[in-house]
Amino acid sequence: MNNEETTKEVTPNSEEKTTVSTNTDTNVPVREDVKISPKVPVEEQLTAAPTKKLEEILPEKGTNLLYISGTLAGHDYDCEGPIEFPFKLNKPMWPLTPIKPNFEYENQKFDYDNEIWIPLDAKSQGQQITDLTKQVAKLNQDSVKHDQAAEQSQKMVMQQMQMLTAINTKLDKLTKDGDK
Repeated sequence: MNNEETTKEVTPNSEEKTTVSTNTDTNVPVREDVKISPKVPVEEQLTAAPTKKLEEILPEKGTNLLYISGTLAGHDYDCEGPIEFPFKLNKPMWPLTPIKPNFEYENQKFDYDNEIWIPLDAKSQGQQITDLTKQVAKLNQDSVKHDQAAEQSQKMVMQQMQMLTAINTKLDKLTKDGDK
């Protein structure tokens, strides 16, 4: 083995020059301007790079906690996750979706056309029917309230029309009396 060192000059920019030696036995670059003190522990001499936040690494909008629903790597998955991926999604992209499943359903898969989770087993479908029944009841209540508000608005408009007609009649009478 050869224990000789080869030296070359590295120029990052035109003003600064750093000499780097390469140990031919290990082929490891060694900076000659860095001095290591044998009295200070190595841990204190090393400086760690600043910790980066996820937003700095993945600046896109969306989430990197995704669910799998579909075929991936030859395996069929109905609802697996959340799984942390090295990229973000803000809308479903088969077989991955950032939309959280309905945790009231035990067995479900994602419908990519409608962007919703659909139940697959009878218990979950029963839960879905219960949820839909509640939504229909709420919509019916909203519809009744809307109809009542529309009826009240119509009554108010009729009262205003009657008042305007009465005012118009009085104005006509006053203008006819003033013309005489």
